[in-house]
Amino acid sequence: MSKRFAAAACIPELLRQVSFEYGENLAPLQSLAAWLARHGQHVRTLALWDATADDLAANAVNASVASAVTTCLTAAFAPGRLEVLEADMKLLAHTDWLAPARSLRDLTLTGRPLHVSPAIAGLTALQSLELRGRLQYAAGFQFPTSLTRLSLAQDDLHEMPPQVSAERPCFCRPPTTILLIFLVSLLFLLATLPRASCPALPHPTVASPS
Repeated sequence: MSKRFAAAACIPELLRQVSFEYGENLAPLQSLAAWLARHGQHVRTLALWDATADDLAANAVNASVASAVTTCLTAAFAPGRLEVLEADMKLLAHTDWLAPARSLRDLTLTGRPLHVSPAIAGLTALQSLELRGRLQYAAGFQFPTSLTRLSLAQDDLHEMPPQVSAERPCFCRPPTTILLIFLVSLLFLLATLPRASCPALPHPTVASPS
């Protein structure tokens, strides 16, 4: 590869969005970590896709791959300019590695399981959060108050964070109650409408015989 082509391929405008799929081989992850250390300040969106085997968790390679992924994420967070992260995590079950990601505005994580740690609460710039998989919430977990969008697609619907369980509205009104509310609202609306006044009709005049 010529130096001119390499320089053209690293133009900041071409590095805004990065998508990377990794497996059991450590070499690509190590190359990504080194590349992010050099060019991470230009990356705004990062997508990481875990293509490792489902049974890798029982393999000795698990710790090495997980460590390499954490190194990549640390390098991406270091410049403080990453805004969007989408990650499919099979090996990083915890989310403590999110602590330095202060610049994130949009975060999507998938994991089975995925341990949602209090580190997410410290992401004060986060506006959109989507969590998928078998979610497990740490004790005392709180969502960031900056959120304007929250999506939870979890395998176990019985476990919900206390913050959501306490604040989510109930839309389970019976149909008869909804109909009654509608009728009362309609009657109130009709009662407040101004009444139209009908013009007075002229009295008929009867001509008297001459």
